[in-house]
Amino acid sequence: MIWLYILVVGILFCIAYQDIKMLAVNWPAFPLLGLLLFIINYHQLPKFYFYWSTSINIFIVSLILILLYMYAKYILKQKFYAVFGLGDILFFYAFSLGFPTISFIVLFVFSIIFSLCIHIFLSRKTKNKHVPLAGFMSIFLILIFLLDIYLPNFSIYNLSLIHI
Repeated sequence: MIWLYILVVGILFCIAYQDIKMLAVNWPAFPLLGLLLFIINYHQLPKFYFYWSTSINIFIVSLILILLYMYAKYILKQKFYAVFGLGDILFFYAFSLGFPTISFIVLFVFSIIFSLCIHIFLSRKTKNKHVPLAGFMSIFLILIFLLDIYLPNFSIYNLSLIHI
């Protein structure tokens, strides 16, 4: 199972590097990431809970994207893809396949906060107003997976995130 974690970290690193450097990611990285996260999650959870939590996660991401679409269209008066990239959408769905619902919500929210903090810090040094969201979220997930690998009492697949 550790080799799956290493593959996921490698793909996350590629996504982060490409998104931050070029604001574009080769699209096969997202389905591959989603597949690997799906496999890890499938082997970590009881099957009924796995299907149930994955369905809820996909619903949450879909709801967020619908709200973002409405905000872009009616408040910002811009096209959705001018505000939010396709890579970010694919990353959100890949992310949703990888964790139990409680862990997903916690990780998703904190990865968005992490991304905002990094963008605010870096925006002082650059004039680029675009946010490489998938790249910043990938960095956050790399840190989480490394914690999961190296800290024996930390588990992103336990409902409480930490088991004693």
